[in-house]
Formats: sequence, structure tokens, C-alpha cells
Amino acid sequence: MSKHDHVLKAPTPDEVNVALERIVNSEPFRASPQLVSFLCFVVEAVLRGEADRIKGYTIGVEVLRRDVNFDPQLDPIVRVEATRLRRALERYYSGPGANDGVVIELPRGSYAPVFSHRSEILDNPDARSGPRFNVMRIALAALSLLAVAVSIAGWVGFLNHNNTPGSKNDQLRSEYLQPGNGMPTLVVQNFETIGQPNPNIPFARTMFEKLRNALSRFDAINIGTQGSQSKGNYQLRGFIEYLGDEGMNVRFSLLDVEDGNIVWTRNFDKLLFTKNLSAIEDSVAADVASTLLQPFGLIRSRERAKYLADDRHGDPRYRCLLLTADAFRSFDPSEDARARTCLEHFIEVDPGFADGYSYLAIVFNREWIFGFGKAANDPLALDTALKLARRGVELHPDNARAWEVLSAILFTRRDTTGAIAASQKAVMLNPYDVIIATDYGGRLITVGKIDEGMKILEDIPTSGGVRPSWEHFYLFLANYMRGKLPDAMHEADQMTSETYSFGLFARALMAATNGNRDKSQFYWNRLITLRSAWHDNPREELGRFISSPLILDRLMQGLATSGLLVQK
Repeated sequence: MSKHDHVLKAPTPDEVNVALERIVNSEPFRASPQLVSFLCFVVEAVLRGEADRIKGYTIGVEVLRRDVNFDPQLDPIVRVEATRLRRALERYYSGPGANDGVVIELPRGSYAPVFSHRSEILDNPDARSGPRFNVMRIALAALSLLAVAVSIAGWVGFLNHNNTPGSKNDQLRSEYLQPGNGMPTLVVQNFETIGQPNPNIPFARTMFEKLRNALSRFDAINIGTQGSQSKGNYQLRGFIEYLGDEGMNVRFSLLDVEDGNIVWTRNFDKLLFTKNLSAIEDSVAADVASTLLQPFGLIRSRERAKYLADDRHGDPRYRCLLLTADAFRSFDPSEDARARTCLEHFIEVDPGFADGYSYLAIVFNREWIFGFGKAANDPLALDTALKLARRGVELHPDNARAWEVLSAILFTRRDTTGAIAASQKAVMLNPYDVIIATDYGGRLITVGKIDEGMKILEDIPTSGGVRPSWEHFYLFLANYMRGKLPDAMHEADQMTSETYSFGLFARALMAATNGNRDKSQFYWNRLITLRSAWHDNPREELGRFISSPLILDRLMQGLATSGLLVQK
């Protein structure tokens, strides 16, 4: 054997484990538990002789907490995290791991790591002259320079940002993203039963399946079942009491795992075994899912309260969505700006953040419609919004909310055919989400399909909650166009926000119609103070949201009759 011949022996499992421990406790990895989980999973799989388990789907489900329907061909999160992991390893070996005896690498094109002794690379003349060594040497030198530049840029960014999600603390915590998609997990427990069930009516099994199906259709939540590794953030428990011929009582409770408190209960008493049992199951599933998982439902409200109490609570991506939802409801330009900042930040940090793209698309759309923020007078705002909305759908094509967002953008762009198709897709994906159905019905009203839109709105079950302002505006429009002025007046009075421009318009118009000149003028002055363009061209401002010429003509006629177009 010549002096250049080498028998390259792989490091032992103990040596690899020591190297792994050094990596996960190093500076580049301490701030990134998601990368640590990824690395530990693939290393341990190879050491156990289970390299065949290292596939995109397995990593997505077991490491990144995607659900069982995860498709790595549609959701690039595993590829994105693998790229981050390779870069983190390169940073480690150019810094604290420069003298490590064992090297762990993740070759491009594979998720299975390879292990080698550093001396085998440095002492082997053939290896030293090979492309792998040259690439590593060049990469490490470049990364050393890049680390300095990134460090300086990071601190400049830190000094120039306010303490809001997506800046300052979160800017430094970008690598602190929790494993997976950052959304809370709701674990559905197996139902407990008492009494003797009818063997021909498998209610417990079918009810469980329908409930889990309904819950899984909502965005910004992960759904697990009893027996999964994680206890989740919330646990939904079901209890069925069979009453013989009298039917059954069904009770649900929601446990907040963090503090151990039962935070919600719901009883369905004496449900009868009838031929419509399937319809009863559907109704119960819809009631529970809608109550818990609507954008302004119980779990979102509880998570928001936790965030307000501690701005470090939860994954920053999810906290960003909570902040954005608040901005959507408030119509406050300052909250809108904070939401835009954090969304732009986190889709850069996590390119697989599907909800981030969809929510940011709505931010652009709203800024253009309501005339505030960066997109207010941006001629490309709606192009940007469409691009973002499409990206949200591409990353999560089964997400009903993403399709609803795409529909909203298309309605604003006057692509009514495409918008209706996207709305129908959203409703099909999640027929339990009343906000999606409400928005679809309301948008139909704005394009002149008043009867069709009102039928959808009238068929939506009411939950007794507070309706958002835009829902009242849809109902105001329909009633005004139908000549039902008392009903239109009622809907206008429900829009109490002082920053919702269409609500101010409706209140001004209806107050004038009712003969209250002073009240009408007050709301009109408030409106033009909010955005002066309403003074000069109210039709154009209304037309940003309403595309039906017939509706616009009718509103402008009412405005002219009111005398509001003549300013004092």
C-alpha cells in the first residue's frame, strides 16, 4: 500500500454522538430548536440503521409537525429547513467546530447525513485536491466574511426597529421559531361513554370522525388525536351518555394544557336516534368546530389574551397572525403597519409560512381599498396582493382561508368569475367556517348579485356572537338596495368603528335619510378627515370595494339627495 492509499474508516456511533452533542450546544444551534430537532432526527436514524426512514414526508410529520395530509411536493418546508441546516452546519465548522475531529454533513440532494473524520480530509492528499475539499475550503472562507457582515447588519436592524413582532426582540429571535409550522395543537381525545349504546348505531365512532374532520379544515391550528406524542396545547374531550329510547346526552369540554383549566364546555342534551342522526352529527360538529376555531373564536381569543399578558408566549409566527387579525378588525392604520412589518419579516425567515403570505396579501388589499398604509396609492399594490395570495395557495392548496383570500383579491381586481370560483373552492374546503361563507355572500352583493348573496347570508346559522363591521355593511347594502330602509338603518348603526370608512359612509347616509342633518354631517366630516379623497370623489372610494354600477349609482343618488356633497 502506498503512502497515498488510505482505508477511510467511518466514525463510531459514540464519536458521532459526541460530535452531535457539541453541535447542538453550540452558538449557531442553541437559538434554533427546529434545526436541532431536524439534525438529531436524521443522525439518530442513520445510527440506528434506519436511513430508509429519512424521507421528506417523515421529516415533515415527525419533526416539523405537519399533519398526516402533508405533501412534500406541494409544501417546501422540509427543503427549506434542510437548506437552513446545511448553512448552520457550515457556520458551525467555520467557527466553534473548526477543530472538531468528526464532521457531520448533510449532502445536497439528500436528507441523510454522512460522518467522517476531519483528518481523513486534511491528511489525505487525494481528498485535499478533490472538489469536496476545495468547495468546503472556499465555503468556509466565504462564510467567515459573511458572518461578519450579517452580524453588523443584524445589529443595525436591531437598533432601527421598534419593539413589535417582526422587529427588535423577534428580529433577534428569528431562529427561535418552534418546531413545525408554529401553530397551536388541539388534541381530540377519544370519547368516553356510559350506558348501553345501540349496536346498530355507531354514534361515538362517526361523531368522532366528523368532529375531527370539521376541526381539521380550519387554518392556524394543528389537529392531533389521543395517543400522539404531544399532549398539545388544548385537549378536546367528549362524553356520551346513552339514555336508551330517550336518545343520548353529549357533552364536550376544552382543556388548556398549559394551565390545566377547563376553559369551555358545551352540552347537547337528549339527542334522539332518528333517521336524521347523520344531520345531527353534522350540526354538532359544525357547532363545536365553529365555536372553537373561527378567526375570532375561543382558541384564538384565548391565545391572544396569553400574548397580551406575555409577548414571549408562543411561536412568533402565530403571534404575528394574532396581531394581524386584530388589525383586520380595528381598521387602525398603526396596527396595520405593525402587522405588515411582522408578516414581511416572517415570510422571509420562514419561506414556507403559508398563512403569512395569505395574511400579507389581505394587508395589501385592505390598504389599497381603505387608502392607508404603503399600498394606498401604489399602482402595483393589487398585483403584489395577487402574487402573495397565489403563493399562499401554492404552499397550502387545501387551506380554505388561502382560497378565501385569493377570492377577495380577485373581487377587488374585478375578476368576478375567478373570484366566485375561488370562493366556491374555499366553501367546499371548509363548509363549517361561517366567515368564509359570509364573505362569499357579501361579495356577491357588492357585484350586484343581491338575492343570491342574501340567500347565502340568510342560510348561515347565527352563533350569537358579535358580527364584524364588514358583515353589517354587506347587510346594509342589500337592505338599502331592496328599499328596506329601517333594516338598512339598523345595520348602519351596528358599525360603531370610527375608523371603518364604509361604516361611516353608511351612518352618514342613513342619518341624512332619517332627517338627522347634524348627525349625518358629523359622520361625513369624520369620514373625510379619515381620508380626504371621500370629499373629492366618493364614487371612486366606494368603487374600490363595490363593483356594481347599479349599486354605485344608487348610493351616489342618495348622497346627492342628502346634501352631503355640499360642504360647509
